[in-house]
Amino acid sequence: MAALRDQRLSDFVVAGASNHPVVPPDRWIVLVDGNRPVSAIAPATRLDPAGPAPAIIVAPADLDLNDALASEAFAEAANVSAVVLVDAGTVVGAWGGPSLANAVAQGPAREVPGSVLPGTPAIPVIVRSCTFTEGGTICATSSSFPGKPFPMPACPNARHLSALDFHW
Repeated sequence: MAALRDQRLSDFVVAGASNHPVVPPDRWIVLVDGNRPVSAIAPATRLDPAGPAPAIIVAPADLDLNDALASEAFAEAANVSAVVLVDAGTVVGAWGGPSLANAVAQGPAREVPGSVLPGTPAIPVIVRSCTFTEGGTICATSSSFPGKPFPMPACPNARHLSALDFHW
């Protein structure tokens, strides 16, 4: 069984989400709030401070690739910048670009019956920033979801804008 950590991972650095770092031309920047990954910025790009941070999928590094590709979170893979891999609360990898796109396009591989180990697999989550804008201020509150919710839940609204549902 191939795990997510076995994929073609990219070089990365970790930076605080409150910083708007200049991105090195050759590696990803994974933005964290405390220890929680909230976004990832591709090499040679800059974060637009007026817009929402790029969405990501956060998944355990040892999660089986087929389980990940079959998950609700990976159904939204075309709308995220990267998959951020974590192990024991620490960012251990960033997976994006053509390698991720190819894996998602191929989908999960068929497995031989009986080849799956017992137990419940960990579930990857999508981490997105709310895109609601009021008076020129974007909400940008980061929230995690196992898949795209319907209907949208109430936004935690960290900037104390008008009461709102989370805007995807």
